[in-house]
Amino acid sequence: MSRADLMRVQVMGVALAAAARDLLEGEAREEWEGPNRTRVTWSSPGFVAAASITNRTLEVIDDQEFLAWVSEQHPGEVIIVRRARNTEWLKQLRDQLAADVAAGREDAPPGTKLYDGDEFKALAITPDRELKRAMFEAARMAIMHGVWPDAPSMWNAVQALMKGEETTDPTG
Repeated sequence: MSRADLMRVQVMGVALAAAARDLLEGEAREEWEGPNRTRVTWSSPGFVAAASITNRTLEVIDDQEFLAWVSEQHPGEVIIVRRARNTEWLKQLRDQLAADVAAGREDAPPGTKLYDGDEFKALAITPDRELKRAMFEAARMAIMHGVWPDAPSMWNAVQALMKGEETTDPTG
């Protein structure tokens, strides 16, 4: 296989992975945004997919403006270099302010913007080490044999490798 062919395989693999991720994230997003608000955790032998969901947060968009407000409201918690003395305390304050702003009990402090959270963020698909190795070997064999197998055939080759079976047929 020529270098040009290898480059084509590599960029096509990236495109295929991106397309598969897009389809899976679409399904996961639909489940989250559907009537049951289901947070996806799919599993299959060798890997797991889990959705992450945003949390309500108050994003600081102007540090200086926000810290000026914090120093007025909580003077003992801001040191002269205009950083919060205790970052964990500041995180707790931001979480409390986010809840208060969301509930309408308080306006967003200067230099901040409220994000409501509870939105679909991403889907993480994590193969275990053994599956990664088997997928890599199956892909390498396919490239070395100059074939571009379909996904089910490639998966058969991956499963054979995981079982310790010798295979030279990259199409499973």
